Amino acid sequence: MTTIPVTSPQNIPSIHLGTSTPKLGGTVDVTSFINLTSFEAREGSTGNDLEGFIISEANDKLELVELLYNKLPGSANQYMPPNVVVFLMQFNELNVPLSDLSSFTQLSAIATSTNTNMGGNIPTLPSNINVIDFGGCNITGVLPSLSVYTNLRRVWLYANPNIIIPTNWTASASMTNIFLFSCRFSSAEVNTVLIEIDSFGTINGVLDIGGNNANPTGAGLTAKSNLIARGWVVTT
Repeated sequence: MTTIPVTSPQNIPSIHLGTSTPKLGGTVDVTSFINLTSFEAREGSTGNDLEGFIISEANDKLELVELLYNKLPGSANQYMPPNVVVFLMQFNELNVPLSDLSSFTQLSAIATSTNTNMGGNIPTLPSNINVIDFGGCNITGVLPSLSVYTNLRRVWLYANPNIIIPTNWTASASMTNIFLFSCRFSSAEVNTVLIEIDSFGTINGVLDIGGNNANPTGAGLTAKSNLIARGWVVTT
């Protein structure tokens, strides 16, 4: 495999690989790029064929990581530098569940959607999280209460048919962009979500809990009507 040497990596603040034909493969090791703040390995909706991305604790200035549309296996945790703020890893080949993310205290947004073999439960999140996108990752288990994440705005957990919503589930009042479609939820689970989101009295949000989920009933239908009256776009 060809190695591409870089002179004075410590002086490089950002890397944008873009795309090429044939696509770039192999492994990228950025451990010597100690002043790197952003790494992007895609161009629009086209990525590369990277199979490895190596970081270390020395990459503590690396805040933006975009690894979308590659062939990276394992767990997303292994590709996350200690102070990452935005981490995007959709459409890869992750096959190990996410583990506890609470130590990534600067993390604002994480997206790993369409890694169908990732699996596992939703991990503990950092307190200041703003965006989570785990759609189509075969997430399983009980959906944890999200009320402690007071900055959480976007919650995308669509197309995970093995998630369970308990009757005592709580959301965050800041959640206004919610995709929970095609999770095979029962009417009771759909009702729980609608009633909880309605209880905050927020306006102009988006809630998609349709697809192959059951239809809401009773108090769930009332909550849906209340949300629509306050400017929400609600799909069931």
